[in-house]
Amino acid sequence: YAIGGLDGKSILAYNERYDVESDTWTVKKPMITPRFYHMSAQDGNYIYVFGGIVANGSDLAVSSSVERYNIESDVWETVGSMPVFDQNTYGVALGSCVVVYGKVYIIGGIRKVGLKGSIDAVNDRVLVFDFDSLTWSWSEPFIGNDLVLYERISPFAFASADTSSIHVLGGAIPGVKNQDTGEQPLEFVTDSFKINLPNLMLSSDDFIYKQIPFPRYRGVTVSIADKHYFLGGTNAKSQVLNIFELIQENSPTYSYDTLARMPTAKTSFGGVSDQWRNIYIAGGLTSGRPAGFLQIKANVNPALIRLDGKQSATIALELLN
Repeated sequence: YAIGGLDGKSILAYNERYDVESDTWTVKKPMITPRFYHMSAQDGNYIYVFGGIVANGSDLAVSSSVERYNIESDVWETVGSMPVFDQNTYGVALGSCVVVYGKVYIIGGIRKVGLKGSIDAVNDRVLVFDFDSLTWSWSEPFIGNDLVLYERISPFAFASADTSSIHVLGGAIPGVKNQDTGEQPLEFVTDSFKINLPNLMLSSDDFIYKQIPFPRYRGVTVSIADKHYFLGGTNAKSQVLNIFELIQENSPTYSYDTLARMPTAKTSFGGVSDQWRNIYIAGGLTSGRPAGFLQIKANVNPALIRLDGKQSATIALELLN
């Protein structure tokens, strides 16, 4: 299922199902609240959608609503809201979620956006939703070094094969916003940590990896048993990436390998496995450029450019390394 998102013009409530055997898509009943950058998880016949970014008049806002979809009856229903802290509902967008034994863990992300899309507040807790009781629990807000380690946007996350912990890698953190232009740079995180279950305590775990996947955010994590795959995303140099990496839980360190790159570089897409041998990805943002396109940014003195009569100019460039 591919649910919600953007189409370049508007926020979507789309709900589409892909049939693997017939290789066909079917349009299903749309989500109640159009949203993007939300988190989703499946439990039996239900698909749950958490938070995300929604329209708030002419502005954007982080949603706290929770909806679930019954794949058998093709019906959506509202399942309350995310938790309330200090009399404020705690919505999250651009987080990561991992399902372990009937509970979904929402990790990282943002909880408040500014008028121009700036990041005004990040998530400082682990939120836990119980599928059976439809109730929430959570960690205490992280502070000090734990908060520095934890706060990150759209990181990679996966549960260990023994389900004792959740490992979190990469992601981005917001930099200082320029008050004049509203621009806000992102810094890409190069370290990792794990969340110990069930006490939700954090600890650094860089030492268990032979190599940590390439720093980026808005990519996809897909797990098959003790193998964890990391696809696509965005980094400081490129809005869209086709990187494909593998971490396997070997002892004493987790092994690392790079795999054949994705055919199309993309970010903010959906991904899932069949828990056996196949990974399926759908949607997302691409560059919109044809294959082989190369963009070069250079400082050129206009006085040295002569138009050719067709109002175009040729600039000689020498590419090194």
